[in-house]
Amino acid sequence: MDKGLSQLGCVVIASGVGNTELQVQVMHDLRVTGFSGTPSFLMMLIKKAESMGYNFHNDFSLKIAYLSAEPVPPSMKKVFEEEYGINAGESYGTAELGLLGYGCPAKSGMHVPEEIILEIVDPATGKQLPSGDMGEVVITSLDKTLPIIRIGTGDLSYYTDEPCLCGRTSPRLVRIAGRVGNVVKVRGMFIQPKQVEELVASLPEICDFQMVVSRNGPRDDLIFKVAVEESCKNPSGVCEELGNKFQDICRVKIDSIQIVPKGSLSKESKRMVDNRNWD
Repeated sequence: MDKGLSQLGCVVIASGVGNTELQVQVMHDLRVTGFSGTPSFLMMLIKKAESMGYNFHNDFSLKIAYLSAEPVPPSMKKVFEEEYGINAGESYGTAELGLLGYGCPAKSGMHVPEEIILEIVDPATGKQLPSGDMGEVVITSLDKTLPIIRIGTGDLSYYTDEPCLCGRTSPRLVRIAGRVGNVVKVRGMFIQPKQVEELVASLPEICDFQMVVSRNGPRDDLIFKVAVEESCKNPSGVCEELGNKFQDICRVKIDSIQIVPKGSLSKESKRMVDNRNWD
């Protein structure tokens, strides 16, 4: 993306995440016109700007946003466009395969690039599903350097092959609706149940846990419920160690760790619960 933008004559400012106050100041002082990143982080920057006393719509030059790495709820896209005057487009891709879908001015889904073969399959059987049916996105890429045959992305979506108003004839992914199985994506990062279980197992004072993800406005909220052994003399210290280890390994910060009574998390309780609604 950096190379492509540079070839278009854009000045690219690499920023990453974090240090939102400095990023807001850079966006304001350098009159930044475009943003590429997650929708939740863009909303976080807007809210930070408002808390700093700015009127984002009037004081900033941001006119276009290229959003990816997490679902873009229609309600959030509407806020970007109607309240802040930002033309919000979206894309879809993975680290292994690169770009798998891109928006267009018609904003009626994401066009599949011609150089890849995309299938929507039944996650249980691997059987191809027809247009309009929800299933797992499976990709074949015949790239000469790194050919990949039928890799399952773990993402749930469905496609349409109806003509698009923009004139492109490629099929379009209508939306990314969630994940297959137990893997959870939080603030753009994938979290594996086994990864979390191994981390918690390194803290013998914790006898049970549950991770709960919800949506607090534009931001993912991550809460851990932990039950500790009765012999544990410093529960708050154990929680602090859990938070630090989790952030180091999973690269996501826990918002809250709640100590619950031992035995309150039943064997039927899911280890990872996703309560987010992407409508």
